[in-house]
Parts: sequence; C-alpha cells; structure tokens
Amino acid sequence: NKIKGHWRESKNQLESILEYDRQKNTPATLAIDYLNIAHLEYLRHRYPEARGFIAMARPLFEKNNRWDGIIECQVLELKIALAEFSPQKAGKIDTSFFRRQWERLGKDQKILVSIVEITENDSLKNKTNLIIEKLDQIHRKTSRYEITALLLNRFQSPALLELLKSLSTELSQENKNYYYYEYFYLYYLHFCDIREIQEKEKERFNGVCYFFQENQRDLDPVIQKYKHALDEKDTRYDVLKVRNWWGIICSGKSPRMLLTAW
Repeated sequence: NKIKGHWRESKNQLESILEYDRQKNTPATLAIDYLNIAHLEYLRHRYPEARGFIAMARPLFEKNNRWDGIIECQVLELKIALAEFSPQKAGKIDTSFFRRQWERLGKDQKILVSIVEITENDSLKNKTNLIIEKLDQIHRKTSRYEITALLLNRFQSPALLELLKSLSTELSQENKNYYYYEYFYLYYLHFCDIREIQEKEKERFNGVCYFFQENQRDLDPVIQKYKHALDEKDTRYDVLKVRNWWGIICSGKSPRMLLTAW
C-alpha cells in the first residue's frame, strides 16, 4: 500500500494493528508497530512525528535486546537527519553509533553510513563518481532509490538525477507508483521552472501534486508556488471562456457557436 500510494489506508491499518497490540500488551510487537508508523510518517516528510514514534519504539527494542530493531531505529533517524540537513545547521550528522556497532550492520547499512560520512561537508565536488559507485553497491534497488533521492534533494546533482530516473523506470514499470511520482517531484523541485511545466509538463505535474496531497504529504513551498501559478492561469482562462460564452448568448447566435466557444 505504501508504494502504491494508499497512505491513508496504510495509516488506518497500522493504527488498528497498534491498538490491538496495545490491548495484548506485547512490547516486542508494539516496537515493530511504532517503527512501521515512523516509516510512514517519514515518507510523508513529517519528521517530528516520525521521530516521536522512533522514540517509542527504541526503548522497547532495547528492553528485549533486539539489535535489529535498535539499528533500524537508528538508520531511520540517520535518513531523517540526511533529509533535514542544510549548510545553515551547525555541526554534522552523527554516525558514532554505527561505528560502535559496525559488526552488527548489514552491507547496505554500512554503505549508507559511509555515504553520509563522505558528504558531511555538504559538497559533492570531486566526489560524485565515488558516491555513485557506492550507491551501485547497495543490494536492494528500493534502498538504492531511497538514498539517491535523499542525496539528490540535498545536492541537486544531474548525475544523481539520471541515476534516480533509471531506478524510477525500473521500479515503476507496471504502474505509476511512489517511485514514479517521487522522481518527478524532485525533478520539478530542482531542475524545472514554471515555464517548462506550463508548456510541457502541466498534466504530469498536476498528477504528481495530486498523488502527494492525496497521501497527506505537504508540498514544498517551491512546488506550491508552481501549483498556484498553474491554477491561477487556468482560472483566468476559464473566466475568459465564460465571458465569451455569455457574449454569444447575449448576441443571440446559434447553439453551434456556443459549443465552439466552450
């Protein structure tokens, strides 16, 4: 459901499962429930909410000595930190936990940590090839897509855009899903202007906006501005059509003229 875009239904299902497990009072399953909801909120870019659920999941995993769950919590925290990072924020992303638990990490998790450390000075200068090489080493395509999207949102690299486009095509062959819409969302956000959208991409742009709004993810202010400009232009065009239509009615011309005007 999350990949298809049924995020409302996913949230309802996850909350129902959480309520059931709360009644049973089983800490191990409650921890998984909290982490699953945290992942969904992360997809929605609701990072404070995601962190809140991580904060509830982690102690339960620790209580049961579930290192896989503890590490998953830390990995999600790391992804959120990467998504939120900006040059204006002081300090760097902390990876010390992962270095202490290095032997417990999976291969893809180790690659993610190394990529974060490579990019910690917020520059891709002379590093793009190395980062793409490391991304290609990530075994799961969905994980490779996710990390590429995070890096693209931060660095706006054409090389990363091409990689994400390739992954998006592979992961959305059967239908237009999250991987399709996220790619175009980032393309419009960082590599497109309103003129190009109006002339060539209007229908797809509106589809991208609809997908994320329907799934309760707030649009970036830049995307909101583009959407407002398109809606405003459409409104002006509709007003002109109505005026033309009304003018024909008042002039007493034939119904055929009305259809042509509309």
